[in-house]
Amino acid sequence: MSAVLANVYMIPFDHAMKTLAQSYGGIYRRYSDDFVLLIPKAVSRSSIRTVIRDINVMAQRLSRLQLEKKKTKVLLYTKAKESVVKLSEELELSPSVFDYLGFVFDGRCVTIRAKGLFKFSHKSRHSVRQVAFGQNQLISGCLKIL
Repeated sequence: MSAVLANVYMIPFDHAMKTLAQSYGGIYRRYSDDFVLLIPKAVSRSSIRTVIRDINVMAQRLSRLQLEKKKTKVLLYTKAKESVVKLSEELELSPSVFDYLGFVFDGRCVTIRAKGLFKFSHKSRHSVRQVAFGQNQLISGCLKIL
């Protein structure tokens, strides 16, 4: 129920973000409390600060949300170079990856985040052991009856 209420609560912010994205020819997507705003490269680096400021104002005004600065990233993707770089507040570039909802894009390919892969592997092993243990119990129970 709380997830539904959170999504309803975010509707005004979602509409504003969609409008902002469209004004730059980009797209906006949100899943729970993670969102991504994709804007074509034609936007200047200096105007990116304006976009971030606008997002913070909208988040505060429409939903009383405070964006976490440490989780806010500006990434640039260059198809020709097949690379993703991070743009710092000082407008300096450094190599990076686009990490969203358990997937990682490095400019060339999309992979499952290592942490997600570990969790899947661990849960799979646990499930297999549980099933095997259950079958062993069932078989040993049958043998006792015979």
